[in-house]
Amino acid sequence: MLTGELRSQVDAIWNAFWSGGISNPMEVLEQITYLLFIRRLDDAYGYLTWSRDARWLVWCHRENMQDPCGLRAVSLESGEVRQLTEPSGAWDGDQDPVFSPDGRRAYVNYTAAGDGATHVDELAVEGDGRIDPSSRREV
Repeated sequence: MLTGELRSQVDAIWNAFWSGGISNPMEVLEQITYLLFIRRLDDAYGYLTWSRDARWLVWCHRENMQDPCGLRAVSLESGEVRQLTEPSGAWDGDQDPVFSPDGRRAYVNYTAAGDGATHVDELAVEGDGRIDPSSRREV
């Protein structure tokens, strides 16, 4: 039996789901499992973000922790995974993706290999959610 502080935390989580319209205990477990999965992705790969239309989850992907990041996205509808940007030897990879409020631009930061300074680039987002790497420009 749960008592004290732990019981209060469990009740608060249950109330949050209930007030959000989820009352089936199996749905609550499914949602908690999903949130834990997302948290593990964030811990392993760095910053996660949603596309503005909430159809894509975008993160910094690298094969090894020493490799530079390239952005990847997974479609929540189909499960399709897309490589959005490829890291270059000139920088440490794209990190901390953020989408503009209208969803037509994405912003990433990176550290240049030569000067070690942090830069921010803007990239165009096409109608199907793909990022156009040829549109890359520093802001």
